[in-house]
Amino acid sequence: MRKFFAFFVWGLGQTFSSVAPAHSTLSVGKLVNPPIESGDRGTTKLDFLASQARRNGVDAATVAAASSIFYRQYVWHKSDLQLCFWNGTDEQQREVISVADVWHAAAPNMTFNYIENGKVRMCELSDLKNTDHLSDIRISLSGDDPRPIYSQDVISMRNGDWAYPGNVYSQNRAFPTTVNLAAAMELRKAGRLRDYYFDVRHEFGHALGLFHEHQSQICKGWFNIKAIAKDTNWTEAYAETQINALGSAPNVLGIVGGYDNQSIMQYNFEPSWYMPDRQGQPNPCRRPNSVDNLSNLDKAVIDALYDPTLNETPERKALIAGFKQKAAVQLAAAEQGTPSSNPRSSQASSVEAALTAVASNPSHLSDVSIQVYPHKKDKDIVLKAISNLGYPLTDAAGKPILSVSANTTALLRGDPTNAILYTSDVSDQDARYVAVSLIKAGIELKSIEPYYPSKRNKFAVRHNLLQIGADVENRKRKPLSIDAVLSKPLPIYGDEIQ
Repeated sequence: MRKFFAFFVWGLGQTFSSVAPAHSTLSVGKLVNPPIESGDRGTTKLDFLASQARRNGVDAATVAAASSIFYRQYVWHKSDLQLCFWNGTDEQQREVISVADVWHAAAPNMTFNYIENGKVRMCELSDLKNTDHLSDIRISLSGDDPRPIYSQDVISMRNGDWAYPGNVYSQNRAFPTTVNLAAAMELRKAGRLRDYYFDVRHEFGHALGLFHEHQSQICKGWFNIKAIAKDTNWTEAYAETQINALGSAPNVLGIVGGYDNQSIMQYNFEPSWYMPDRQGQPNPCRRPNSVDNLSNLDKAVIDALYDPTLNETPERKALIAGFKQKAAVQLAAAEQGTPSSNPRSSQASSVEAALTAVASNPSHLSDVSIQVYPHKKDKDIVLKAISNLGYPLTDAAGKPILSVSANTTALLRGDPTNAILYTSDVSDQDARYVAVSLIKAGIELKSIEPYYPSKRNKFAVRHNLLQIGADVENRKRKPLSIDAVLSKPLPIYGDEIQ
């Protein structure tokens, strides 16, 4: 059975891109996430806000509206998708389309148009000079192609399987290849047909705008951290960080209101990577067998996006209603029984404002920049914990805005990271979101406090900034709990050590 090494994040010195592909098989049978695509980062933040909405008495309709608008930004606004191939034989190309055609069968009005003058359409470098000539989906079947057909952020992953989500780069000449199936071709050569079918169909699901199904909040706590750490040669703390970084709401939950562990968009994980069933509660994320084709709910999801009338049959309505009902129970368990009808709290307005911001401009989730003052003890953990949280990774000029300062105070360099500073124009929900992510990664955060121009920061006036570092005053404070971060008004300081 195939082992999926499915979690990976930004590191120091990594080239930043606003969107990265879904994942990459770097060698046959070894699948590794590269930097999470912007869509997955965005759903992680959306999930946090949805949880905060339930906690603080925000109307469910507000959450549903923001979620719907967010997911639909990746949807194609056309039904006839033009495809081309950079390489591969005619036989390989036609077979790939034949395997992927299950998506067309599920949503017949969506067509993969890949024939031109009786032949398979080939991508040409000259197409990149004029967006009018660009095919919507540009496929590479070989990482050995010597031409410049990869953007800089994926050159190291040219031998893997990955896809950019939906229409995100369809007309961007800087991204010549939008679907890569080099590893799938190796699987095909090795006779591993089920893995080959899975990879092709999974990647075409991304190309149609779908995300990873296993990144559901419903799956929180149901992955075996010890087994994942052992199989990946990670520490358990690192594995925990990676699992916690993927708490987003996937296709089914975001589009039709359920969770589907049989989805083609969920990986065929190793059985040992799942936690065992609990008393009276089977692991909701474990699939009994590997899959290589669309589930019935996959078909309902793609139709919800591209042909909603197909979901109007009694059978489809019953299917969707059943999954919605099941997901409500699963979400309640994931939220430790937190009811959806909590009384409205003092945070409700800021949660609503954050959700409204997502709905009004879903492709630009936040203006907040994050600056890290690294500390030797935990800088890697900090950077990994915050790198996939939904914040923009580059500014308008294309420069990285997740910055690492070289000016960590000498007195504090030996201290662990323990503080977050926020400027007055940063939403309290942004500060809480980052704080929770750090605590889940094992950082003992002791204060979330305002940023003020001072002698220490050379009286610099900052805007839309979160700083992560250490405060000397925190040496005498206790760590904050997640409950305190989520419930107390800002600023928040840990209790003093007696």
